[in-house]
Amino acid sequence: MFDWTAAAETLYSISKKQIAQFLRGSEKSDVYGFGFFCDPDGFVYLVANTEHYHMSSLRQYQARFGPTAPEVFRWDIGNWKYPGGLFPSSSAEQEAFDHAWQEYQQQLMQMDNERKQEMLEDVCSEVLARLVQEGSLSGIPSLKGFTIQGPDDPQETVLEKKKRFDNVFPGKHA
Repeated sequence: MFDWTAAAETLYSISKKQIAQFLRGSEKSDVYGFGFFCDPDGFVYLVANTEHYHMSSLRQYQARFGPTAPEVFRWDIGNWKYPGGLFPSSSAEQEAFDHAWQEYQQQLMQMDNERKQEMLEDVCSEVLARLVQEGSLSGIPSLKGFTIQGPDDPQETVLEKKKRFDNVFPGKHA
C-alpha cells in the first residue's frame, strides 16, 4: 500500500531544500511562476518560469505558428524555462532530488489506479501550499502565481488549475 503521507513529507523536505538552493541563484528576480510537474509514472519535479524566457518563447511561437492566447501560453508547462526541475538533470542538486523521490516514483509506476495522477497532484498541491504558507518562496520578488502541471493537461485546463491556486493563496500572486 502506497504511503501518501510519507510521500508528501519526503516531497516537502526535498522541495524545501531545492528551493533554497535555487533561491541562491541569480534568476530568482525574474521568476513569475512556480509549481510542480507530476505524471502518472510518478515523476515529480519543481517547475519555474521566468518573464524573460516567457516573452522570448512567446515571440518565437507566434512567429512560427501565429497568434496564441498569451496567458495560456504563460502557464502551459511546455513553455517553461524549468519544466523538469530547477536544475539541469545531471546536476548534483537535481540528482539528489530525484534520488530522494525514487522510492515513491518506483511505487507509483507500478501502481494500477486510475486516480493515481489526481492523487499525486493532490499531494503536490498540499506540499506547494505548505511551502507557500511558510514563506519558502518569499525570496522570489516577482512571483505571480502557482500551478500543478501534468503531461496530459489540455490547454483548456491550464488557466483553471492556476486560478485554483490564486483562490488558495490570495495576495500571493499578481
